[in-house]
Parts: sequence; structure tokens; C-alpha cells
Amino acid sequence: MNWYPCIKSYYEEGRYTTEDLKVFLQAKQITPEQYQQLTGEAPPKRFSKPASLLKRTLFSKRKTS
Repeated sequence: MNWYPCIKSYYEEGRYTTEDLKVFLQAKQITPEQYQQLTGEAPPKRFSKPASLLKRTLFSKRKTS
């Protein structure tokens, strides 16, 4: 499944933060190029959370309106 359109929409609506995008990048749900398109920043070379924690954080931080 291509997650980029959904992630892009949620980011533009303010439901996802730049930190959330880093999680998606580390989980390989978006590419470094897509990260840079959305944020205007170069993708990080290192991540603060180990990949083993991604399952717990990937969708748990969605903001509801």
C-alpha cells in the first residue's frame, strides 16, 4: 500500500508533526525525497527511536478533531 497520500494529507491538516514523519521515514512508509518535499528539510541521518519501537508509535499519535 502507498501510504504517502494519506500521510501527506494528515500532515497538511496538522494531524501529523515533523516528528511523526520521521517515524514514517524510519519505517520506510515514505521516502527521504517525500520527507523533504513535505517538510522542506533534509531527512535525518540518524533517528532517536530504535526501529523496534515503531510499531507502538506509528499510528498511536494521530490527533483527533
